[in-house]
Amino acid sequence: MSSRFQFVDDHRGAFGVKRLCRILAVSRSGFYRWIAGADARAGRVRADADLAERITAIHAESDGTYGAPRVTAELRDATRLGPATRSKASAAPAATAAASRNWVHPANHTEPWRHPSDADYRPLQRDVLSSQDAAVLFQASYEGSVSTDPEEPTAATVVGLLDAGLLVRVDDGTAVLADDVRYGLRLTDADDVSTY
Repeated sequence: MSSRFQFVDDHRGAFGVKRLCRILAVSRSGFYRWIAGADARAGRVRADADLAERITAIHAESDGTYGAPRVTAELRDATRLGPATRSKASAAPAATAAASRNWVHPANHTEPWRHPSDADYRPLQRDVLSSQDAAVLFQASYEGSVSTDPEEPTAATVVGLLDAGLLVRVDDGTAVLADDVRYGLRLTDADDVSTY
């Protein structure tokens, strides 16, 4: 409707308001109300631009971590906000917070964990062991060092255990290695499960 009113306003000098309103099927009273509200509309446009600028500033001050709720709270501390202003603040592109980490709740996780981590939380690579990892694997079995050379039988044994889905716990209780582990060690025979 406002585009029709704008057209009448642009061409009223040449054709007259009455004729243009009749041709475009708009009321003259509506046109004159639209003209009277021009200052108010311009004020709202300025207010929206100021609001967008404040939202961007608040979001930038928080290093991108403030989302719509915190931005709205910051704006509420500074000025009085109505429902329309709150919805504008929530819909602003700068009002989306940056995720601090990519975390999935275990109840919502649908696939087995593919990259378990070492005790120092470095992701482990499949079939690649450091001498420290190999020593942890065989620490309970016997004393001595294990070579990680793929040509030697001890390294092949270690890789074979990893392929079988071995779960090893170190001193702090961190799960070190497993490929097909989701919420514990999956064994085909329940009698093989031993607790320690």
